Amino acid sequence: MLLIVRLFCGTYLRKHFLQKNSDLVLIVRAMLVVLISFWSSSRVKKCADFPPHLKNTVKLLDLLSKIEWLPAPMLNISQIIPVISPFEAMNLLFEITNHLKIHAPHMSTVPVTKFQTSLKDAVCLIVQNNIE
Repeated sequence: MLLIVRLFCGTYLRKHFLQKNSDLVLIVRAMLVVLISFWSSSRVKKCADFPPHLKNTVKLLDLLSKIEWLPAPMLNISQIIPVISPFEAMNLLFEITNHLKIHAPHMSTVPVTKFQTSLKDAVCLIVQNNIE
């Protein structure tokens, strides 16, 4: 599964972004589901304790930010992944998956800029729980 995430993050999305946008939404959502599955079964205290999946999660979120599939306030969300728990990462990725389901980007539309309330609430809760 790691190989699939690395392959698509590294080449496919960059190469085919402008060609088949609707297919990419499905592929990105599938990659998010793979990461959600991993983080939901993880037993480490922080995401940083498992570098391979942390790296893939951060790469995917960075890529979603670069192609502007995340709302503007969420463009730097990958920076908090190393300091949160796997359960919180799973919830965050789940909310991003739901966001992509509801606000699927299309070639004819402008990038998504509407901030989904549940995604905002999830991030606020995660940040509040991790303030030391």
